[in-house]
Amino acid sequence: GSEWQSYRCNLWLGQTRQFGHLHLLDGDTVSLTNLHRQALFTEADIGKNKAKVAEAKLGKLNSDITITYQYIALSINTANALIAEFDLVIDCTDNFATRYLINDVCAFHKTPWIYASVLGFSGQMALFDPLQSCFRCLYPELADTPDCNQAGVIGAVPGILGCLQTLTAIEYLTTQSHSNQLSVFENGTLRQISLGQSPTCPICSGAKNYLD
Repeated sequence: GSEWQSYRCNLWLGQTRQFGHLHLLDGDTVSLTNLHRQALFTEADIGKNKAKVAEAKLGKLNSDITITYQYIALSINTANALIAEFDLVIDCTDNFATRYLINDVCAFHKTPWIYASVLGFSGQMALFDPLQSCFRCLYPELADTPDCNQAGVIGAVPGILGCLQTLTAIEYLTTQSHSNQLSVFENGTLRQISLGQSPTCPICSGAKNYLD
């Protein structure tokens, strides 16, 4: 599996006025190689489904929130059904194909989503609002880059990007505003790159949707 599966659980946050509904989706299980970057899990959880373990442990932190989960991988039908119900998607996947699926379904439903990826000592994060830009505006095609299995990732980096995603989610759900920027973490520093809608993007132009 990926070298940063600590973020494979996709988190859907519920309505802003009822802030506190998380839906976790993950078809993967905890492995020993995950533990250096997945602080939620321990050796006792090895072999167990990540979403189920996360639901049980997060539920003990706050009994006022609603947490649901599914032990399945993300598919077109699953993404369409779930994203239509929630206000915000947090992408915690480890591959471009799944991110394109999330992006295209979110664009169809006009649902914002927060993307993050990590590799080695670096990572990046952005909130994509379908009314402003989308993931395909930034990455029109599948990127030919090594994955974490090939290049590895330092355990602290997913934690940094995960905290940035969380902070962005809270800010958006409480204020309904955000800066249309890509946050890039490299060499221990964080810089911002302004994003814009690409005139050739097939999703933003409406030429295609997730069914195409």
